Amino acid sequence: MSIEDQRVRYGTDRLVFGVTAIAIVGFIMWGVLGTDSLTTASDAALTWVVTNTGVCSTSWPSSPWCS
Repeated sequence: MSIEDQRVRYGTDRLVFGVTAIAIVGFIMWGVLGTDSLTTASDAALTWVVTNTGVCSTSWPSSPWCS
């Protein structure tokens, strides 16, 4: 039975779509208006991930972030 023959309607959840769209636009605005603070936050997040998840010991030991 094809999807067209089923009575179930698949659609976009407007709430999820709206919240996601707002988050994306906010992140883009943060990058445009606050480049320095976004750079600081993303560098801190990258450092935390590399330090606390073992990425350097398993996946990318020769990466410049792992030195």
